[in-house]
Amino acid sequence: MLPSLKCGLSIVSQPLRRTAQLSLAKQYSGKSTVTSDFVTVDTKRIHFVKRGDGPHPLLFMPGALGTAMSDFSPQINGFSESDFTIIGWDPPGYGKSQPPARDFKNFFQQDAEMAVKMMNTL
Repeated sequence: MLPSLKCGLSIVSQPLRRTAQLSLAKQYSGKSTVTSDFVTVDTKRIHFVKRGDGPHPLLFMPGALGTAMSDFSPQINGFSESDFTIIGWDPPGYGKSQPPARDFKNFFQQDAEMAVKMMNTL
């Protein structure tokens, strides 16, 4: 198993790991744009932010009470937009993905399934 990057990511392949390290090492120019949009998944309106159009998708999933931008703004703005397509989502019931009210029964599984469906839709 590869060690985690300093940002907490664990990446499967050495080439992708190296791309991520180089991407994080690049200084953020501030010229890129983070877009904000919604997608409907299983009748739920899900908010997400997107930056870049690179060949490697990255999904940032906030925990606890956070949102994509409150928890991951430095990472969303720090990765190279030519190397990665960066997606950050607000899980159902959080941030701009409200309503519905948050259902905490089996929510880890529900969020994982919803995230996969969202990424497949995008």
